[in-house]
Amino acid sequence: MWAIPLLAFIISLALTADMARQYWRKRQAHQLAYAAGLALFSLAVLTEFIATAFGWSPWMYKLYYYTGIVLVPVLASGSVFLLRRKGLALVFFLYVLVTALLMLLQLIVAPVDVDRLPDKGLTVGGSAMSEAVRQYSFWLSGVGGIVLLAVSLYSFIRTRYWGNLFIFFGALVMSAGGRLAVAGLPALLPLSELVGIILLYIGVARHPGSRRQTARSMPDA
Repeated sequence: MWAIPLLAFIISLALTADMARQYWRKRQAHQLAYAAGLALFSLAVLTEFIATAFGWSPWMYKLYYYTGIVLVPVLASGSVFLLRRKGLALVFFLYVLVTALLMLLQLIVAPVDVDRLPDKGLTVGGSAMSEAVRQYSFWLSGVGGIVLLAVSLYSFIRTRYWGNLFIFFGALVMSAGGRLAVAGLPALLPLSELVGIILLYIGVARHPGSRRQTARSMPDA
């Protein structure tokens, strides 16, 4: 089971570095948001690899749970920035920032049901986390997933850029993996994360909004 998280970490680390280079060259807000989301994903799958290879601990589980929940709305904020509606993007980003901070404050002191943590070699969903923290799942991962799906589909209809469909299906795959983990099938989560993040990256890396503008006629997201 640890092989898939390890592969996902290696790939996502390379994607994070590439997206960070894009941001360094062009300094666009959506590139920074996607680089941050990819970095959170890299940390989540690295934690998952270590835990499945050597065993889970409460703090390892907390780090894995937090990064896994927060990365989706951070990626979604990148897609909202691509809409070129700065006010809307800033409001959504502040929502994500404040909600993620509130979740972190709850997470630090929250108990973990260690009896629900699996042996090494197995992954885990949110069943071991306290309800006080799990309530943030919808407001972060749930809302973020909805926004990511809606914005990418709207952008495709508006621009006919096929990369938006890669973003849409990447978000859909990751969302499906999360729902299956909640339903008691966490074993499918690492593979869905890997496939989803690759699809998202393909859609963003070649997005018209990520290219240097050479003409006023260049389409927006």
